[in-house]
Amino acid sequence: MAISTARDERAMRPVFGAAPARRSELARAWRRFRRYKPGLAGGTIVLLLIFMAIFAPVVAPYSPTEKVGRRATPPSTEFWLGLDEIGRDVLSRLIYGSRVALIVGIGAMAIHGHKSQSAGTKALAEFKDGSLQVLVAARSLGILAGRLIKRSRASLML
Repeated sequence: MAISTARDERAMRPVFGAAPARRSELARAWRRFRRYKPGLAGGTIVLLLIFMAIFAPVVAPYSPTEKVGRRATPPSTEFWLGLDEIGRDVLSRLIYGSRVALIVGIGAMAIHGHKSQSAGTKALAEFKDGSLQVLVAARSLGILAGRLIKRSRASLML
């Protein structure tokens, strides 16, 4: 009876059947994302909006504050989305407005991420005592209750 060693087992493995290299987590996530069509469409739209916001002076046909024609003109080949009540191009105003919307969205995400991270860190730091966890949970419930009350008041006013 022979005793097998790790070297013998490696020698018995065929070369052509070697284990494939493992993909990184990022590569696997990107592969899943490419296969999910709604996510890919949404990502494309977001990238298009970011591109438009960055290059607004180049992409927009007119200045957003410039009066370019008659008031309240419907869409045409010259003004794709028409003109507003003052005579400004709606498409140009939409493109420049995407800048503000993008900045507000990124700012809100940054503030929320910072607040939730700091709250989570504090809760973990006080894990043994537990008193801070109770305060964080009470604050979250208070915010939720405030939102529900505001909604119910708004529906009562209608």
